[in-house]
Amino acid sequence: MSGVRTLRVFPYLELQRVRRLRYTFLLPGVLASILAACGGGGAGPVSSPATTAAASPPAPTNAPPAASPWAGHFVGTVKVAGQSLFADAYLKTDGSVRLYVGGPYMESGALQMTVPDSSEQLVGSLSISGDEAQGTGLIIGQQCAAAAHSRFCEAPASADMLMSLTPGTVAGVSVKDIEGQIQVVTISGNETWPLHLSPWGPDQPLTASKVQFKELLAEFASGGDTVIVLDDTGAMFFQSAHSGCVGNGILNGSVVTLTIDNCNGAFAYLNGEYSGLATITASSVWNYDGLLRVWLSKSPGAAMPAALTMLAEPL
Repeated sequence: MSGVRTLRVFPYLELQRVRRLRYTFLLPGVLASILAACGGGGAGPVSSPATTAAASPPAPTNAPPAASPWAGHFVGTVKVAGQSLFADAYLKTDGSVRLYVGGPYMESGALQMTVPDSSEQLVGSLSISGDEAQGTGLIIGQQCAAAAHSRFCEAPASADMLMSLTPGTVAGVSVKDIEGQIQVVTISGNETWPLHLSPWGPDQPLTASKVQFKELLAEFASGGDTVIVLDDTGAMFFQSAHSGCVGNGILNGSVVTLTIDNCNGAFAYLNGEYSGLATITASSVWNYDGLLRVWLSKSPGAAMPAALTMLAEPL
């Protein structure tokens, strides 16, 4: 695509060296401004020390915070009625959590990129204390325009979460996995969903001034008919011929706000105001690609609840 810079996402082993990176738009001129403030980035002559005694290095005044093992993109499984399903989560240091539950899955080191028969999204918040976390959330059905859809489309369910950090390994690298369970209160009774998640690597910067992605997963898109356009201000736009849905929103770091309207027919329930989280991710622990992953839901108490998990590949 003319005029669009290439996104590069490092494989997992390389990602460990850049864990502090966070998903953000790097506006044109920012790097130049930083260099100018530092005197143009050049190094002048250094005088020899007056004494040979070793000097203690000054304490850092602006050191970046250590990356939290509770923050970032995680992939694994959640067991529902004894079946292992794809689990794709995003956690923030403030405790915000989004969890996409897809189709049957074995932990293969690759994202599930096909549309499952049904799916759900957990929208919640965690209270974190050391290696332990607990919290509450709401499970909302997705793909509700389809005839066969999630049982949570008609009745979202409340959920209690209990999680802990445990030693794990991804692609030969020692990591902190998340083990836990989700207690779900459904209209037919209570359920326990065991959960296992592994870090998928840190978020990656989106450095292009304007990029386009083809949506693969969200129910408003079909057959590659929906292109998502992002620019360096964080503005986001898409329009789908299949459903009529038009989206306009803003990405601010990992936080997304989006308005969807003009959806027609069975997709009309998607019209409304959304908020959520986003990241740029690799499709597997071996790949260099950069896909856009977005978790969205309407505000609690919306007349017609809805959730969307998007996955889009760059054009």
